[in-house]
Amino acid sequence: MTLEQLRLHLEDYLKLRGSLGLQTPPVRYNLRGLTDYLEGKEFEWPIRTQTILDWIDAASADCGLYGQKMRLVHARCFLKHLQASVPDTECARHELIAESPATQTPTLLQRGDCQTSASDFSAMETRLIVASDAVFDHRLACQHRASRWRRGRSHG
Repeated sequence: MTLEQLRLHLEDYLKLRGSLGLQTPPVRYNLRGLTDYLEGKEFEWPIRTQTILDWIDAASADCGLYGQKMRLVHARCFLKHLQASVPDTECARHELIAESPATQTPTLLQRGDCQTSASDFSAMETRLIVASDAVFDHRLACQHRASRWRRGRSHG
């Protein structure tokens, strides 16, 4: 696969996400940044997990820990989608994303304990959006693979 073909797949992926009503600006920004990075590093197919980690590391000073995690999530979802139509695509393993720390045991809240700031709610909303996008992208890739399999069986 060439870099231009990868960019075409990326644009198709972004159009698909947009047509389904999913937020695309952060995804578009990060994944176009990935293709720009690959262009500067003399693109080789398939994209290796180490290349994704190098891309994330190259931006670590600019985007912080949360930005690094989002880059990994966006790259992984795109590569999972791409894997449905280009089987030799290497997809970063989900174990690369650190698990959230375990929650504490539940406690009964007292009046005044629910003083949550708007930024806390925004962070929770962002985590929910990211999780739902990742689940959706995975299901979409599975459905695509299943339809390709059914088409292949009907011709055989």
